[in-house]
Amino acid sequence: MIFLGDLVDRGPDTPGLLEYFDFHRPRFRAVMGNHELKHINHFEKGAPLALSQKLVKRLMTKDEYTYAVWLMRSFCRYIDLGPALLVHGFFAPGVPLERQEDKTLLGVLSKERELEKKYQPRPWFEFYDGPKPLIVGHKVYNGDAPLIWNQKVFGLDTGCVFGGRLTGLILPEWELVSVPAERNYWAANLDRLAEQKAKTILKDLKAEHEKVVAGLSLAHGYFGLPPKEQAKLYAKRVAAHPLRKLLNDLRKGKEINLSDVLRCVPKSMLLGDSAEDE
Repeated sequence: MIFLGDLVDRGPDTPGLLEYFDFHRPRFRAVMGNHELKHINHFEKGAPLALSQKLVKRLMTKDEYTYAVWLMRSFCRYIDLGPALLVHGFFAPGVPLERQEDKTLLGVLSKERELEKKYQPRPWFEFYDGPKPLIVGHKVYNGDAPLIWNQKVFGLDTGCVFGGRLTGLILPEWELVSVPAERNYWAANLDRLAEQKAKTILKDLKAEHEKVVAGLSLAHGYFGLPPKEQAKLYAKRVAAHPLRKLLNDLRKGKEINLSDVLRCVPKSMLLGDSAEDE
């Protein structure tokens, strides 16, 4: 069985999937995708991670992450099966295999944009001129159905991570198989990340509340003041805080839980810079 890259970051259990893949080597093989490359570059060069990589890294210990990157390094740039050539991302038309850039084969965003600019408005695969059929993953070209272009290019990414379908191709029969995804895994991953951030925010809110009360107590004798004066001083102190409503609820003695944070905090704040993934 050969995987077309991006084994990582896409489902609910990347560490478990990598362990399963390693257990079945060499019967299982994989070409490297842009997501594996990002993890390798982060581990070796300190390159920044996109949102999905950050989520996966948080789920691993340091030793587990080191093992994961070691395994990702074993993935191939491409696999030539004889009747077909397998890559994760793209294949620059007019360029022989031995001169293809790694970033092109692996589906790096900058190379995708180069191909789009060069061949627009037509897609790059319409210009594929290799000597044998090309099988790629990386990008959803045709919704829930695989891309088949003139029996020369087969795009097998059918959006499983987003709740579409998981598609494979049996060789040498050239038989397509496809099953529906159980759910939108990416949405579930975002929800999981949001919950992790919400737990941290909840802890920080409670610490901030204690800090504010301690400061008011030292400066104004907070606990000796009438309730209305306490409320006025507290509200003034936390007026600039983006979650002042939750802080005021803590002052009133209300129990704040995770669902309160998830309800009140914008999802963009919980997910960091962006909910998008390159």
